[in-house]
Amino acid sequence: MADSDNERMDFDDLEPVKLAVGYGGKKYFLCEADTDAATKYRNSAVKAARLNDGKVERIEGIGDVEPLLVSLCLRVRVTGPDQVETTGAKVDLKTVLTFPSRVTKAWFGWIKKVSDLDENETEEGLLKLLKRTQEKLDKLRKAKAPTDEEGADTGPKDDAELTSVISD
Repeated sequence: MADSDNERMDFDDLEPVKLAVGYGGKKYFLCEADTDAATKYRNSAVKAARLNDGKVERIEGIGDVEPLLVSLCLRVRVTGPDQVETTGAKVDLKTVLTFPSRVTKAWFGWIKKVSDLDENETEEGLLKLLKRTQEKLDKLRKAKAPTDEEGADTGPKDDAELTSVISD
């Protein structure tokens, strides 16, 4: 683990978290979201926002993110000849969509908690994230826009200057 904030961050001993679960007589493991699953989950949540003139007008399809994350983190539980249970293949989204909502809702909550994905779980939180993102985009566009009569590029001179504009 990390020695301190200023030294190293070694995760050599980090074992992904998993939980044995079952539904309909089948055995599964819920697994902590890896970076791919977390990225797809976040992107799906943000894509649910419908924009009009660069502003969030409404959110559609936000409910799709719950079964998506579950499908990305649900694996078949396999018992080997030595009776040791191991993680098998991912369960596809089509299968997850057949599970009762109360099952996927509980599993979704566990995955988000274990994977530290709770930051934008509400519509309000997503709207705030989108607003901040829109403001950064507006700043970036303004910084890139020409300001003199000839239309010369007077925006940021290099990547460092551009980064400072969008990280404010």
